[in-house]
Amino acid sequence: MDLGAFVFVLFVVAAVMRVDFIFYVFYVFAAVYFISRAWSRRALKQLVVRRFGAAHAFWGERTRVRVELRNRGPLPVAWLHVQETLPPLLAQPPVRSKALSLWPGESASFTYELDCRRRGRYELGPLRLTTGDILGTGGVASAEGEVAYLTVYPRILPLEQLAVPAHSPYATVPRSGSLQHDPARVAGSREYRPGDSIRHINWKASASQGTLQSKLLDPVISLDTVILLDMERAHYEAAHAVTTTELAISVAATMAVELARRRQSFAIGTNAADPLAAGDAHGSFLPLRSGQGHLMLVLELLGRIEAHEALPFGAFLERHILRLPWGCALFFVSGTGAGLVGHVIRLRRSGFPVSVMLVDYHADLSTAVRQLQQAGAIVRRMQQSAEAARVVL
Repeated sequence: MDLGAFVFVLFVVAAVMRVDFIFYVFYVFAAVYFISRAWSRRALKQLVVRRFGAAHAFWGERTRVRVELRNRGPLPVAWLHVQETLPPLLAQPPVRSKALSLWPGESASFTYELDCRRRGRYELGPLRLTTGDILGTGGVASAEGEVAYLTVYPRILPLEQLAVPAHSPYATVPRSGSLQHDPARVAGSREYRPGDSIRHINWKASASQGTLQSKLLDPVISLDTVILLDMERAHYEAAHAVTTTELAISVAATMAVELARRRQSFAIGTNAADPLAAGDAHGSFLPLRSGQGHLMLVLELLGRIEAHEALPFGAFLERHILRLPWGCALFFVSGTGAGLVGHVIRLRRSGFPVSVMLVDYHADLSTAVRQLQQAGAIVRRMQQSAEAARVVL
């Protein structure tokens, strides 16, 4: 019988029989009951719980999380059961629990590891605390701690697997107009001409030739690049959509890492749903930036987007096409490239160089490749490989 019910029965018996001894027993048990319940609730309120761990992780990392509990009140915690709920995709078993006791001012902690081999944004917790009195009289109290979040970035693939030339992460495209020249890239020398900069004089060649020689510099140009990630499910074969959509996200992340490594300005847009932009039905677009800070924002976006929820890619392009800087290089990432031909024709007529990466290697893409090439795009296909198949494993 529960102690509360027992106290109530004692009260009824004492009231009916009017025996002093029974009243005395009732008072003792009632005091024990109410004090134990108050103790449990008070002990729970004086606990401070903190969770220490990274909010972000790269694919394949094992990240450690430490949960610390401290009793900052005057009452000891006779017993405490701690239970942490974890995402099943990162931890097996998905529940961690620990039993302990804490004296006033005492602290305790426990740690666990998460195997970050699935991209996504995950909840850690809630942390459930249960405590009671030392006599086990039923004075049990429980509470839930705050939820923490962990974002796992997409897997970064080897650049050669994307069939993109190592010297050019975007398409190598013809471009009219004046080109800049890289003073560190000397292609040769020629005779000095009036008007040549003295900084471009090749003194070593001049000494050997006996006349002033000017350096011939390789022309270079740095195109701003916009990565456009198509997550519309209709553009991926349904039987393999879980794998190929994740592969597309990894391809976009790989391109972003390579562009950042080359200190290239780039932007990214996607029609996938962003859980942090609830109610926004227009997709996500991060404008042109460069540097590691921008790259981290891009990887975080790609880590948390939900591949199974996306608005039509055509509607996304119509809304965001005005954000594209004129003449920037466009890099589309899609499954089968369905619905892209019309957009490619219009963008090419507007002066945008366009590259398309098709990642759905399960589908027959020969027709789509031919049509996109005829529309003026440089098309590359993702080849099936063990590395690609392990992207979501």
